[in-house]
Amino acid sequence: MKSNAVIITLAYPDTFVRVSEEFVCKIFPILGVGTKEYLKAGHAALVLVKKETGEAFYFDFGRYVTPFGKGRVRGFETDRELKIPIKGCFDAFENLSNIEDFLLFLEAHPEKTHGKGKLIASVSDGIHFETALHFIKKIQSLGSIPYGGFIKDGSNCSRFVTDSILNSTTVPKVKSGLKRIKMFTPSPLGNVAFGSIDKKIFHVENGNIYPYNKDTFLDNLTNFFDKKHPEWPPKEKTLSSPEIGAQYLDGIGAGAWFSITVENALQNLYRIKRYADHHLMDFDGVFSVDNLNFSIEKEYRFVYDSHCLFCHIKQNERIYRFDFVRNYDEQLLINSTRKVRSA
Repeated sequence: MKSNAVIITLAYPDTFVRVSEEFVCKIFPILGVGTKEYLKAGHAALVLVKKETGEAFYFDFGRYVTPFGKGRVRGFETDRELKIPIKGCFDAFENLSNIEDFLLFLEAHPEKTHGKGKLIASVSDGIHFETALHFIKKIQSLGSIPYGGFIKDGSNCSRFVTDSILNSTTVPKVKSGLKRIKMFTPSPLGNVAFGSIDKKIFHVENGNIYPYNKDTFLDNLTNFFDKKHPEWPPKEKTLSSPEIGAQYLDGIGAGAWFSITVENALQNLYRIKRYADHHLMDFDGVFSVDNLNFSIEKEYRFVYDSHCLFCHIKQNERIYRFDFVRNYDEQLLINSTRKVRSA
C-alpha cells in the first residue's frame, strides 16, 4: 500500500458538546469533568487530499439531522455546504505546500464545520487515498449509528477521525500512536498530535496561523474541567418554517428544514430544498422516487435519514426513498436547452 494522499487532521478544542447517553458520561460530573448537560470535548474532522489531482474532501461525524442518540458521517455528497474550493499543491518531496490556504478557509467557516473557537491542525502524511475513502464511505453508508465515545458499535467525531487514519496510514509510528490513544477513547487534540509524523502542529485563530507549542494532554485536561459554557443555556431553535410546507428534522448538532415540490417541467422528478437551522437554503436539488405511488397531494412526512444525497418520506405507513439526480439549476439549464432545440 503506497502513500498517495494526506489527511489534514482538524481539532476545535473550544467546542462544547452535549453529553451522550452512555453510562460512563454520567460519572464524569462526579469526577469534576464537565456537567450533566455538556462537556468541553471539542470537535474533530478531517480533510482528505489526493496528491495526484489535489482534490480535497472534508468529512466529519456528528449528530447532524439524526435521531436522538445517533450520529452520521457528513461529506460533500450528503451535505453540499462542505465542498472544499481549494486544491492541494505538493512540492517535489510530495509535501502539502499550501496547508495555510486550507486552514484559513476552514477557520473562517464555523457554520460549515460546526467547530467553535480556535482550530488546531496537523498533516498526516503517508495516507493511501483509496483505502481512506473506502473506509469513510463504508461508515457513511451505515447512515445514523449510535453516537458515543465508548459504545461498541458506534462512533463520535474523534473516533471517526482516528479510525479513518488508522485504516489508511502507511506509517507504523502513526498507527501505534493512534492505537495507544484509542485504548481509552480518542480526543480531537490527540488525533492532531499522534496523526502527524513531524509533530508540526498549527494553531489558527482570527485569521492568523501560529505554531502550537502546548502539551496536548495538559490542554485536554484543562478543557475537560472547564464548565463555563459561553452559550448555555442554548438558545431555542427557530421553529418558524422558512417556506410554506417545509418540515423540520431535528439533531443535537444541527437540524434542517426540508421541502418538496413538483413542477411540470420535471415530469416524474421532484424538487427538494434543504434549509439550515437559521433558514439559509444550503441545497436545491432534483430527486427521483423509488415508487410512483407517492402522491404529493396526500399527507406526508420527511423522516430520517434525509440529506442531500437521498431523502426518506413517510406516507400511509410506507417509506419512500428519493435519490438525488442533479442540482436544480442544472435541471433548469437542461430544460432551457430542450426549449431551444424544439423551437
